[in-house]
Amino acid sequence: MKTTLTLFAFCFPGWVLAQEPPILELQLTFEDARGNRDTLEVGFDTAANLTYNPTFGELDIATAFQGPLDVRAAHRSLLDMPSHEGILSKRIISHAEENVPPKWFDKPCYSGAPILLFMRADHFPVTMRWNPDAFWEGRECTTQSFVTPDSRVEIADPMSAWIGIKDKRFSCMIKADYFTVNLDPDYSASHFSDVPYHLVRNFGQSSNDTIYGMALFFTDQKALSPCSVYVNDFQANGEAQALKVFPNPAYDRLHVDREVFAGADEVSICDLTGRTVIRLSAADVTGTIDISSLEKGWYYLAAYRGNQRIQGAAFVK
Repeated sequence: MKTTLTLFAFCFPGWVLAQEPPILELQLTFEDARGNRDTLEVGFDTAANLTYNPTFGELDIATAFQGPLDVRAAHRSLLDMPSHEGILSKRIISHAEENVPPKWFDKPCYSGAPILLFMRADHFPVTMRWNPDAFWEGRECTTQSFVTPDSRVEIADPMSAWIGIKDKRFSCMIKADYFTVNLDPDYSASHFSDVPYHLVRNFGQSSNDTIYGMALFFTDQKALSPCSVYVNDFQANGEAQALKVFPNPAYDRLHVDREVFAGADEVSICDLTGRTVIRLSAADVTGTIDISSLEKGWYYLAAYRGNQRIQGAAFVK
């Protein structure tokens, strides 16, 4: 008896066969005011480069943005390298470096390069959502990661900008699961004091298209992130804006409203690096805190109940 063996050959795009799982990967979902949705996949890996990673599933989209909602991601090098146009993709895996010295003695820890997020929408506002669990400590050093449309965060001493500019737009990605933005054509001129990330690109025969966007920063550095002070621009750890302090700027003594400490166990003051410089029992705060030992600079006063921060306020000495 003759046996016939049939072989089936399947052809897949090369990037599907070669795609590698990155160290960190998460999905971002976007929804506009009318319910239209789009998604991105972002992450990082030590084997990824700063420009284009087809082996990690990046696929350049060379066509113009389409309505009603179109969101694309890009490497930060798109802005860093003037002669480099970069790629726009639904999936971006940025380059990561291992933190040295390691954060944990028994396992490595990585942080990735920032990723840019550009959107074209017909119906604002647009809300971006994610799973905060992806940013918990593990092999990734991402507990201070945040997203913002304001490019002024990339300056020296960024924490002073977070505290000093009240309408700054951002969200701490481990403490919140959404961020709502209004990146319309008048965004930078009339809505906020931000200097938004923007992309000017000529797609084929079309005229120059200006797309406003945001940046996602992967970090565990408290001094480089608003996460140690705020959750996001709408909610600051529940009631972080309710605590009133004066004078501000202060000199040797800081006056506070004692009633707002009701239910608190502890009061602390931290500097821009997140280091606690003063720690007091809430019962010992009578309305005035001696800050004569502090150097000049920005500080954050917080009241805690157990491990939960219930009140807070920034001040300057």
